Amino acid sequence: MRFDLDGYLARLSEGERYLVLEQLWLWGSTAAATGAILIATAIWQLVR
Repeated sequence: MRFDLDGYLARLSEGERYLVLEQLWLWGSTAAATGAILIATAIWQLVR
């Protein structure tokens, strides 16, 4: 199944569009921070 994000966002009002994009950004940045913490923890365990 393919999700057409551009088509979905085009159907939203401007305010709803910004809310969706903000939520996606928050999820992405949280995932990146979590990944960085996991990598740092793994490296710390290896060098300890």
